[in-house]
Amino acid sequence: MVPYVTWIDVLDILLVSFLVYQVLLFVRETQAGRLLLGLIPFFVLYLVSELLGLRTVYWFMGNLATVIALVLVVVFQPELRRSLELLGRRRMLPIFQEQGTQLSIPVIKHIIDTVETLSQNKWGGIILIERSFKLNDYVKTGLLLGAEISSDLLVTLFNPTTVTHDGAVVVRDHLLLASNVLLPLSKKDLDHRFGTRHRAAIGATEHTDAVGVVVSEETGQISIAEYGIIYSNLTKEKLSDRLFEIFHVPQEQQVKPT
Repeated sequence: MVPYVTWIDVLDILLVSFLVYQVLLFVRETQAGRLLLGLIPFFVLYLVSELLGLRTVYWFMGNLATVIALVLVVVFQPELRRSLELLGRRRMLPIFQEQGTQLSIPVIKHIIDTVETLSQNKWGGIILIERSFKLNDYVKTGLLLGAEISSDLLVTLFNPTTVTHDGAVVVRDHLLLASNVLLPLSKKDLDHRFGTRHRAAIGATEHTDAVGVVVSEETGQISIAEYGIIYSNLTKEKLSDRLFEIFHVPQEQQVKPT
């Protein structure tokens, strides 16, 4: 007899599948994968002891599982906190959604012109663009400016002869909030071609929904970081297209860089 399947059963399966998928994503993006592989023998022993009726071993492994669960919470506390923060910022109801930064066409053009100049001169730099999550904690670590954005000002700040060239700049709407800003470094295993600037941009976008634009000092390569993922080897055209897409600039208003 074929069992009767209700919509509740389907919903139950879909929810479990979604949760498993999210756990796998979490494991992939952290160092949890290796640790979980090391726990597989304990899990196998737990199942075998239940099947064979090894009551003492089964009792011991059951209690050990509780201890391991507590240890995992402590070990992966930063990753768990980051995941919950991102979940909290991606609100389900639009009425509770924070109003994010909407970059104007001139501001995007200033950023593109700056990145092009930095890339040509192989001057390193990070431009962190705020969206819905306020970057005040990062801004406090740098030199407060509150100036109107211009490519000349940005290029000057990243000039290797200035004291502000090592840190990041933070952009909100049409304002340059701060320069020489310190960002948290990502703990991910990255390709050797990514330096400290790339790691800082990834770290900042892991903890916020900001967008990080990076220019490599060694190669002049242009990259963009979003949600802890970095996309490298971009042309100014590709960077422009991505910024237009992120900040929802209508197609008819887009001005392609020359």
